Amino acid sequence: MRKIISSFLISASLVPAQTATIKVDPSRVENRVSPHMYAAFAEMMAEDVKWGLTAEMVHDRSFEECPDYLGLPADWRLEPDERNDTVGAIKFAQTTEEAYPKTNKATGAAEHSLRLTLAPEDTRDTRRGFSQGRISIRAGEQYAGYVWGKVPAQNGYAGNLTVALEEDNTNGETYAVVSYPVTQGDWRKYSFKLLPKKTDRFAKLTFLFDGKGTLYIDQVSLEPADAID
Repeated sequence: MRKIISSFLISASLVPAQTATIKVDPSRVENRVSPHMYAAFAEMMAEDVKWGLTAEMVHDRSFEECPDYLGLPADWRLEPDERNDTVGAIKFAQTTEEAYPKTNKATGAAEHSLRLTLAPEDTRDTRRGFSQGRISIRAGEQYAGYVWGKVPAQNGYAGNLTVALEEDNTNGETYAVVSYPVTQGDWRKYSFKLLPKKTDRFAKLTFLFDGKGTLYIDQVSLEPADAID
């Protein structure tokens, strides 16, 4: 074995060194690519696929993320902000007791909804609800959305639902707003269209409630109105 290895090393040392070369001829065309063909790189990192290939503008539409101490999932927040004393005026709870749909079709797991409990209206501060920031909007472009709601028979909510696109500041400017009464009963889809008067890359989508009682909210959506399918 030692002799074989020695012979191999001697033979390898006798092979002359070779240098690899690459020649590029920019004037020569092997094949032409059709101008109708194009490509883009997409992957799951940084939500490129989920938020780069859809017109949906709302994160955590069905309130599935872990809630904070207020009961609101991570992408949602109290409206007005936590510096305002609204403790007792409105309470949130992520719950599986009601949801639309009740279970996830793919996994069979229970889905969540957001339960709101509103105390009788406080005349000191009638602005009560929740919002989501980082909503990029353009002036004059219509946005279509919806939210599903359910009002239980016992201690059910009585009042209006207001949906707005606003400046993401306390007491900020309202760009577009719509309001309608909430109907008692089983799950119902509330559709709305908003036409903001200003462009704001970091606006917020706000849901406000002026009544009292309990209701469930699920499946929030907002898209540019000209989005197809």
